[in-house]
Amino acid sequence: MAKTRIVSGLFQVTVVALVVAAFLCLSGTARAGDREDAKALVGKWKEQTFILPSEFEFKGDGSLGLCSWTVKQGKLVITCPFIGVKEYDYTLSPDENTLKYDGKTYKRQ
Repeated sequence: MAKTRIVSGLFQVTVVALVVAAFLCLSGTARAGDREDAKALVGKWKEQTFILPSEFEFKGDGSLGLCSWTVKQGKLVITCPFIGVKEYDYTLSPDENTLKYDGKTYKRQ
């Protein structure tokens, strides 16, 4: 009886580990285009507005101040500790100096 419990417990642990590993592999997959898009976004940006324009920097290590950022499945994904995960559609001009997302326009500094 004890042997059956041990085997059953090991089987359950193995199944859970395999499911978690499969989930992490699938959810963490980056497309080649996403990596190239992310490289193009690295740098300092300034909002194009006259009243209190915001400035920020997408760093190459994926940090953004207290937050982190990435490009996943063609969307800009920003993760902040207190706000959570936000996904944005974005456009980057052909010369890579104008970024538009969340209804705002930013210029590279």
